[in-house]
Amino acid sequence: MFSGKSKLKKGLARIDIENVLIEAVTQKEGKVCIRPEDILLSKRPIKSSGRNMLKGKITEISDRGTTVRLKVDVGRELVVIIIKRSFLDMKLRIGSGVYVAFKASSVHVI
Repeated sequence: MFSGKSKLKKGLARIDIENVLIEAVTQKEGKVCIRPEDILLSKRPIKSSGRNMLKGKITEISDRGTTVRLKVDVGRELVVIIIKRSFLDMKLRIGSGVYVAFKASSVHVI
């Protein structure tokens, strides 16, 4: 969970979390949550309908059997869960540069 300042712009909230800017579908302020399984991960910029794309580095890897839990530093630490096959295919390791992307509707403000 993160705390940030929210400003409405063109029907979306722009949330500043310690200089990490994300967009959300909300009209309220509060703590920001993003489910780890709602975050896409790639080694290249992602072309998608997702309003948020951030560049970061993997700081931690935890093998969970069929899934892998990653911590990615994008200026703030995000937790991402991907399937193990994707992890192996991308040949990820600690220090790997990655891009994370998620939809504005995946950002929950509580």
